[in-house]
Amino acid sequence: MPHKPGQNGLGRRVSFRLFGVAAFLLTVACLGEAPANAQAAPAPAQGGQASVPQSNVKAFGARGDARAAAGCSVAARAQTVTCARASFTPADVGKRFILPGAGAAGADLVTTVSAQNGATQISLGAAAAAAVSGKEATYGTDDTAAIQAAVGAAQAAGSGGTVFFPEGRYLTSGLKSTSPSVQFRGQGWDRTTLSNFSATATTVDVYSALSAYESAGGVYDMAFTPAVTREKTANEIKVFVGLPNFTVAGCLFKNVGRALKLGDAAAITSGYWVRDCRYINCWQFLKMVRVIDAFVRDVVGDLARLDNPVGIHLDGGCEGNTFTSLGLVNAAAYDIYQSNQAAAAGGGTDLLVAADEFKGTDAAHNFFVNSFFDSAADGAVFNDGRNFSFTNCWFNGTYRYGAYVGARTDGYAFVSCKFRYAGDTGLVLAGTRHTVRACYAVSNGTRGRGVAQAGFQVAATNFVFTGNFAFNGWGGFSGQAYGLVLEPAADNFIVKDNVLTGNAAQGLLNNAGPPGRTKIVADNLQ
Repeated sequence: MPHKPGQNGLGRRVSFRLFGVAAFLLTVACLGEAPANAQAAPAPAQGGQASVPQSNVKAFGARGDARAAAGCSVAARAQTVTCARASFTPADVGKRFILPGAGAAGADLVTTVSAQNGATQISLGAAAAAAVSGKEATYGTDDTAAIQAAVGAAQAAGSGGTVFFPEGRYLTSGLKSTSPSVQFRGQGWDRTTLSNFSATATTVDVYSALSAYESAGGVYDMAFTPAVTREKTANEIKVFVGLPNFTVAGCLFKNVGRALKLGDAAAITSGYWVRDCRYINCWQFLKMVRVIDAFVRDVVGDLARLDNPVGIHLDGGCEGNTFTSLGLVNAAAYDIYQSNQAAAAGGGTDLLVAADEFKGTDAAHNFFVNSFFDSAADGAVFNDGRNFSFTNCWFNGTYRYGAYVGARTDGYAFVSCKFRYAGDTGLVLAGTRHTVRACYAVSNGTRGRGVAQAGFQVAATNFVFTGNFAFNGWGGFSGQAYGLVLEPAADNFIVKDNVLTGNAAQGLLNNAGPPGRTKIVADNLQ
């Protein structure tokens, strides 16, 4: 039974969205040779690491001088921009200038400075398509070519080559690397920033032939804050390498489209590690496609965009991945999105109607531990998948479900999890062969949006539901809140030793028919 956002009850389209997840993707490429007078400059060792060949981007001509000008205004079809707070100089002529909303059809205007008319006024190389006022503009040197030269030098250095970014904000239209062993290192997300001025291009794109089993590449210690409004699916870091041990660590993603994309539908890749990252106001933190044996831990994020953002999307073929200590807050839609099915007719759910890139196999054997998923829609939605495990996790869906496990799922387990303050039901369970044990559902059904607000609502087959606690006394607006609802489709189950007291309606609403040999309901307190 597909689950459609905006539609209540079990017959809704399911999408799996991981509430807090962390995963970054790095990509850098070599588009040219280093200038003849450029030297591979040493950089300070980071975190006590062993010395490795390093290419300092400033030795190749990068400036890292991007800055903001506040309160900027321009008339339609004009080229003169005046800013309330700026410090323009003659040295700014020729630099990139990005003015939000002044381009065609409301897009950002990306042009250059053609003349400096004063400390707060400049002329542009292209006219504005629309008038804007009070905007914050970004201007600085386009460092794309210089950084690409540094990437080329790092690739030539062989395994362990490093592209080092000293403190600064670097404007780029996208970087590419064909070496899986190159490392991109900044001096911390409060000191080094990459700012993409393309709405669609990947900021760091790492692609390596699958036969090149090198290792130890990564992106470390920098912020990704674009200079333009990024498209939803524009990647800050994208990695597709046939090797182990590619790491994204110590990075901040702010006001971006998608922070990270790992893997591709073309082939299985493995061994990614995402850790100690943060994201703010992104449309999506992480998408994984055909990735196995990855580790994502210590990621905190808050998505505030209102265009159906998704914290984590596990595409088809993702297996054996572990997610630990995630804290994902989504002010608009889903924290976890997992689907391998095409959109239902008339889905009307923006991104959520999209099918996976890889449809050969469902995601399977993925594990989530000690994580927090809080979303305005559904905390976690699973369209399909096999053998997912959640231990010590918290789910909250302000307007709908804490977690929704759909009809095409198999073998999900929730152990010692909490479902709290969901607008409809804490945990909705369809599919087959599931286990729910020692979980806690409290104060769900607060908004009266479902047919039956409850701590747990089950329409699955072949499941075990034991040792759980449900207290849903608020009762929503209808006064109908249950501890556990067994739907008519539920069959072949054991429901035993649960505490279902203190619910506004009643502890157990059994619509699955009388208990019997294949429907065991026993020793429940209500």
